[in-house]
Amino acid sequence: MQLPHHPVVPLPFRLVLNLIDWTRKFRARRYGVTYTYMFLDASGEDLDELRGLVEDGKLRTVVGTTASLRDVEAVRNAFQLVYSGRGGLGKAVIKVVEEEST
Repeated sequence: MQLPHHPVVPLPFRLVLNLIDWTRKFRARRYGVTYTYMFLDASGEDLDELRGLVEDGKLRTVVGTTASLRDVEAVRNAFQLVYSGRGGLGKAVIKVVEEEST
């Protein structure tokens, strides 16, 4: 990712961050989970790559809480879960437009 001011992280901090990342990957591997980071600039090629990963089933979204924007109390509860740090696994999704079932 290219930032306009080109920040540089000092070597000791990079080493510590890499050690922390290695530890997380090691712990995840115990459960059969692997992950990598993907930093993207806004480009069509990157979006095509992400689309391909989704279509191949290699990239999946994890949804934890879902609420309709029309249900104010459900939205408040979803935001409260996120704010309190007890949101659990997945993202909180607020449905702005309901899908029509055929």
